[in-house]
Amino acid sequence: MRPKPMLWDLVILGSGFAGSLMAMIARSKGYRTLILEKHQHPRIVIGESTTPLTNLLLDEISREYKLECLQGLTRWSRWKQDHPELRVGLKRGFTFHAIPEKASAQHPGSWKKELLVAASPNNDLADTHWWREDFDAYLLEQAVDAGADYWDHSEVTEWVEQPEHITMGVQRPTGASEIQASWVVDASGGASAIASLCQIPLQPLEVTPPTHSAYSHFTDLKCPPADQATSPSNKPPYPSHQAAVHYLIPGGWIWMLHFDHGTTSAGVVFDQAAYPQLQGTSAESMWQNALDLAGPLGPVVAQANAIYPMRKRCPVGFRYNRIKGDRWIMLPSAAGFVDPLLSTGFPMTLLGIQRLAKSLPEVGALRQGEKPANWDQIASLNQNELKMSDQLIGTLYACMGQFEMFAATTLIYFAAVSYAETVRRLNQSHLAPGFLFSQDPERSGTLSQTLSAIRKMATSSLTLAERSHQIRQWVAETIEPINVAGLDPWKPQAWFPATVEPLLDNAHKCQVSRQAMQAMLIKEGMLAPDAF
Repeated sequence: MRPKPMLWDLVILGSGFAGSLMAMIARSKGYRTLILEKHQHPRIVIGESTTPLTNLLLDEISREYKLECLQGLTRWSRWKQDHPELRVGLKRGFTFHAIPEKASAQHPGSWKKELLVAASPNNDLADTHWWREDFDAYLLEQAVDAGADYWDHSEVTEWVEQPEHITMGVQRPTGASEIQASWVVDASGGASAIASLCQIPLQPLEVTPPTHSAYSHFTDLKCPPADQATSPSNKPPYPSHQAAVHYLIPGGWIWMLHFDHGTTSAGVVFDQAAYPQLQGTSAESMWQNALDLAGPLGPVVAQANAIYPMRKRCPVGFRYNRIKGDRWIMLPSAAGFVDPLLSTGFPMTLLGIQRLAKSLPEVGALRQGEKPANWDQIASLNQNELKMSDQLIGTLYACMGQFEMFAATTLIYFAAVSYAETVRRLNQSHLAPGFLFSQDPERSGTLSQTLSAIRKMATSSLTLAERSHQIRQWVAETIEPINVAGLDPWKPQAWFPATVEPLLDNAHKCQVSRQAMQAMLIKEGMLAPDAF
């Protein structure tokens, strides 16, 4: 007699940080939960740079579902104190540098040369670069400790959707197994397991051009010497390398994320249209092309030692038009991805996890046949956020050849996410619904119109000075209602510190009093209680 298939309330495909978080939440509700992983841990994963909004969302999930194991991971200083065994990197903000060498004639902070946007006023409140090998393995361990079952080296080879459950054939090292799941969540990333099983084709993004990438982790990667400040009172808001560092090169960009243990994550993303000849080349050839285009940075990086052979990803961006079924749904990380340029993937994934978690009924109701609520709406919201991110990143690619226009346009992103973070901390999250206001038709419409106009202006016949002036004007007008961080495209120097004065002065934009903003800043450690 054929053995009866094992039954789970929820099966999660993929054991990265998103899958493990989803499993912990499911276990907090009492669900019989299984995580299926095609590979094993520890493993090399790219995608490491967090943002203040990412850490805030992680903190919200921790408190909502009483996942105390996450609390020490929401700030760099907490991480170093609570989890010294987990490798991490200090991230104070976003740094952008113009290349090639001709830009070096500009003074520090010039809009033609560099952009520094601080995300925190000091190291204690700073963000982190996640060393994913440690981070993912730790979260998986917590999910298993919470009672989730975990099978690695397990590949789903059969998939049958039935009215009451999904039946899966799973190939494991010990042989084949048949399991049943009431519900399935795909957290397997770009190589979506469900997309493969259901033959859902990839689609190109609407605005961002097709790109390809090469990357590795390096030792002995030294930062080029930073420009000296013109005076002690004219210092950058943070050491420029303590950030997600971006070097813009012709037709693409190079990233560097520096970790506390002396290792650096580095890679390049190329616009395929600018370098079609690189599509069929090796990752090493692609990386060498990037170094050849990187001016004085190239020889410095060439001296570094890759920990493992360069890896290649082509394409970088993708999306699926079908991201849910009757009993399954993809998390945002599996449903689509735009580009790592502004670290937008993490907050979109965490927002998707929050929505999905709230949709799950209590375990008793689930086993009585109650369905998770609003999965159609959740899938639609996730897709809308991907579209907004696509418009933003696609516009930055359109401006990438002119650093002034690129730098000014990024302020739209920084204004939107700093506003969203602030109103969430003030319990006013309804003022910024969805990533980049994707659930606010009026504000998302305004952002979309401005981004579309910038893309057209980037290729117009006007002079560079005229195009730059017009884009700065549009950016200033667009961000004014949400600009609580003191972001000014007309500022002489493109250095933006994280200070409390703009937040206090713009409290009305968050529909709170100056006193309420002050109380929030004291609670978050950004302001001393005796400051006033």
